[in-house]
This record gives sequence, C-alpha cells and structure tokens, in this order.
Amino acid sequence: AFGLSVTIVAVVAFIFVYAWTSSLGNEMKLNLSLLAAFLLLFVVGFMLASIWIWHNNKIIITNQNLVEVEQKSLFNKSISTLRLVNIQDVSADVEGPVQSALGYGTVTVQSAGEKRNFVFQYIPQAYELKDYISDLHLYAATEQEDKLLER
Repeated sequence: AFGLSVTIVAVVAFIFVYAWTSSLGNEMKLNLSLLAAFLLLFVVGFMLASIWIWHNNKIIITNQNLVEVEQKSLFNKSISTLRLVNIQDVSADVEGPVQSALGYGTVTVQSAGEKRNFVFQYIPQAYELKDYISDLHLYAATEQEDKLLER
C-alpha cells in the first residue's frame, strides 16, 4: 500500500513538473524531465524491492514443525522453527470492515518457553489456518504421547 501511494505521488509530481516546465527552455525541461524520470525509477525500484521482500516471507507447516521464513530486508532473513507439540495457544484476529470484507487477518501462535510468539499478518482465511494449526498440534501431541506409552 505504501509503495502504491508513493508511486501515485511520483506520477502526479511528474505530470505537474511537465506541465509547469512548458514555459521553460528546452535545456531546463530536459534536466527536470531527467530528474523526474530518475525519481520515478527510484520509486519503482523501491516498490519492486518491497514486493520481493513480501513474496519471500513464508509459513511452512509440516507434520512436526511450524517454520517462519521472514525476509526483513533485501539482505536480512530470519528463519524460526517451532515444534507443533510446543504450541500453547493459537489465535486469529480479523479486525475491521476491510479485513472482514477481504477475508484476511492476523494469526498468533504462542509457544511454550521463553521464545517469542509467531505472529503472521495479512493471512487469507485466518480462522481456517488457526483451526488447521490447532488440529496439527493435537495430532502431534497425541502422536508424541503414543510414542511415550510404547516405551
């Protein structure tokens, strides 16, 4: 959303500068047009970097683990793993009319121990993901209990 806003402002500024420079000389028009084109390229590059960072954030759910791959910046990535049996609570929040209408929300997974909570924002069908993780937690806990009883 931020990148789109910046792009719209840059395009409007480009149009304004072009209209404003109609009374200036050709050399000044060229300089201002080059400056505006450079700024537009910078904004587009910023948007592409933002999209790349967003696209590389992932949630990987296996039958034993919940893995969060968080791309924090172009050159900064964090990977966190939580065993499903260590989950204490899973909650989903869909706040406001926009999230309700578009069907996305925030899923928070609380873990046993001192580690931070896993917070996944802008998740489509947040309630379904919450139920899915809760079911997997129950399955993993039951499976672990069965293994302990076999010993």
